[in-house]
Amino acid sequence: MVVSKASAYEESRLKRLEENKKRMEELNLNKLAQALSTPKSSPVCVLLGFWFSDLQMKRVKPKVPRQPVDLSAVRRSSRVADKPPTSYKEEPIEPLGRARRSYSFNRTNLANRVYASAEGRAYAIDRAEALQSGLESKFPSFGLPVQFCEKHLPSHDEFIALLDEDDNESPTKYLADKRGLSAGWRGFAIDHELVDGDALVFQLIEPTKFKVYIIRVNQVEDDDEAPNVTEVEAWKGLCVAVVIILVVGGGEGQLSENFYSLSCPNVESIVNQTVFTKFTQTIVTIPATLRLFFHDCMVELSQNIFKGLRFRFEIECFCCDLLVNSVGYKEDYEGGADASIMISSPNGDAEKDAPDNLSLAGDGFDTVIKAKAAVEAVCPGVVSCADILAVAARDVVVLAGGLSFKVELGRRDGLISKASEVAANLPDPSFNLSQLIAVFAKKNLTQDDLITLSGAHTIGHSHCSRFANRLYNFSLSSKVDPSMNPNYAQQLMQACPQNVDPRIAVDLDPVTPEIFDNVYYQNLLVGKGLLTSDEVLFTNPASRRTVKNFANNPSLFNSEFGNAMIKLGRVGVKTGNQGQIRKDCTAFNS
Repeated sequence: MVVSKASAYEESRLKRLEENKKRMEELNLNKLAQALSTPKSSPVCVLLGFWFSDLQMKRVKPKVPRQPVDLSAVRRSSRVADKPPTSYKEEPIEPLGRARRSYSFNRTNLANRVYASAEGRAYAIDRAEALQSGLESKFPSFGLPVQFCEKHLPSHDEFIALLDEDDNESPTKYLADKRGLSAGWRGFAIDHELVDGDALVFQLIEPTKFKVYIIRVNQVEDDDEAPNVTEVEAWKGLCVAVVIILVVGGGEGQLSENFYSLSCPNVESIVNQTVFTKFTQTIVTIPATLRLFFHDCMVELSQNIFKGLRFRFEIECFCCDLLVNSVGYKEDYEGGADASIMISSPNGDAEKDAPDNLSLAGDGFDTVIKAKAAVEAVCPGVVSCADILAVAARDVVVLAGGLSFKVELGRRDGLISKASEVAANLPDPSFNLSQLIAVFAKKNLTQDDLITLSGAHTIGHSHCSRFANRLYNFSLSSKVDPSMNPNYAQQLMQACPQNVDPRIAVDLDPVTPEIFDNVYYQNLLVGKGLLTSDEVLFTNPASRRTVKNFANNPSLFNSEFGNAMIKLGRVGVKTGNQGQIRKDCTAFNS
């Protein structure tokens, strides 16, 4: 048998193993391993025990309690040695008392408040106008309060003095952003015992000083106490701005969604049931009622009197700010959302007799009359015709597929209805955008409100005479309005040939004429707006974006339409002791 000789590497490895074995024996590692594998005490345990005992043998330094510091023995400089030592003890600080303004004034019971009579109010206004006419100024009378404030008053918050007829000065704070008087106005009103019906003439004699003349409503029988025009001659040279008349309007309450919660809690459900019954009889109920509400709200009768303080100037509200912009100085109007459209006149001179209102369908009037009868059977003499019309207008929108919205209530019915005032207050179908904006602006409605409310043309119809000029004699260069879709124009020519019966009508929305939706705006995008006042909303760049937004977003249109209807229902409202609650919507109470 032959045995091969080990390699050099193998010999070296074996040699290292032998060396390692000797080292392990020298270190007694084999014995230590055996000791760890047995439960007997081991050197490691002994070692650990020794370590712990060593710790116990270490001396720990005892803690010495801290001695309290004697603050009275602090070293003091010789410069203050003879002064009392400083105390570092915290002492409570008494809050600074703020002097409160007090007035020798007892608040009246608002439930028993007395409003100015019509005679007294008229007297105060006449005297104020006479006084104004005697105050010369190099500036013309103003039309908009915003313009007056921007032109004549500071552009930042500033204290403005009110100087009465006895030269007593009362400081007030002018708020530039709100364009009104705040701090100090309450005190002025109380000190001068202003009441409902008083008229005030404000004459700006310095950039930050008003001369105020008060014409008392209760001076109607004592005319000698009213300020004489000759008494203010000395101020003519100092007048640097316009003279403004403020008629203190009391009795103007706020509309409320829950106005009849106690007096007639079921009014909305009663009206809703009547509207639904009428709707089942004829679908014309929907556009007729909606259009009736619009025509009622938009017609106001101007009396050319500057009114201010439209926030219920009552004794309880003397703490309110005298706002110039938000409440505004504006012309006094009769009409608005007061059911004046419902009045029937034997002389044919009421609003409903105006040419623009002759096309109003009788179903709208009938809806309100029947709803009023149903409400009167449950709540006699409580709910106004104006409120019933507002609720009915909301209900027909919902019946046609629109979104419901809350209706503010508390209106009273108007006492004037004139056919002569209608044309100047309603937008004409041939109006351009600027003309439309001007009409709506008079009602405190914006361009967006205009575009939104025009969406009501998604239902209803219009007579051929209202748009015939777009088909046959638009201009010298084009008989047909070039903004109108050619195919749509041909359809309209077939429905409305020249010299057609004026009773012929065409749907405002050729696609979904009986559904309240946003298709009206989609029609405008393709030139299918029936009236000039419709299509101009898209052709004019200033309003095009809103039209596109509504065309692409039905939810946006529905929500905005409800908001616009609420604003429309606030136009020219009468509340409190203004107007009346008619027993019959078609006639004033006797």
